[in-house]
Amino acid sequence: MPIYWLLSKRDDDIREIFSFVKKALGQFHKAHYFISPEAPGSALPEHMKHIKTDGTFFLRTLKEHMCSTRCYLDDISYALVTKELVEVLRDHEELYEQYDIKKFPQTIITGSYQDGLIHGYKMIIDGRNGGRFSDLHQLQSNILGYQNKINEYRKSKCYFDVAYFQLAQSWKTPIVLLRDFISKKLVKSANKSSGE
Repeated sequence: MPIYWLLSKRDDDIREIFSFVKKALGQFHKAHYFISPEAPGSALPEHMKHIKTDGTFFLRTLKEHMCSTRCYLDDISYALVTKELVEVLRDHEELYEQYDIKKFPQTIITGSYQDGLIHGYKMIIDGRNGGRFSDLHQLQSNILGYQNKINEYRKSKCYFDVAYFQLAQSWKTPIVLLRDFISKKLVKSANKSSGE
């Protein structure tokens, strides 16, 4: 069921997409829905129905469904990433306060790893509105792909590349694995507040 939301039906790209979908589906072609807050200025293409709304309720309902079926990360997951970022920033600052790089050169390795985590967490937070890191299936696929790369480079004894992909894997994993942890923590906190 193709849905066109807040897009101009006169747009050449939309018309091309519409024609492609119609041709690809053939006899299985069903109704298309054009969602916009205003009535269309002219007749809609064949099989396209207009729904007069700004789409807010539809998108909110769609997001709730995707979160409930574990296809999409809910907004609370980003609270975890922010918390992790704050903790790593604090650790990073304390690391360089406590250790002299000249006396303890291994500090650079630890600091570099933390730099990677900080960069990764900031990318997740910055990409929140676009949903870049919200697709659970894509994240899980990326993490599995990283593990395959780690195994491949370890076998070839390319340890620099092993470390690189371990880092890339490590800053994506928390938002997948710790989502349930946050939910349970919130439920526990709510139960405690209600006296259960």
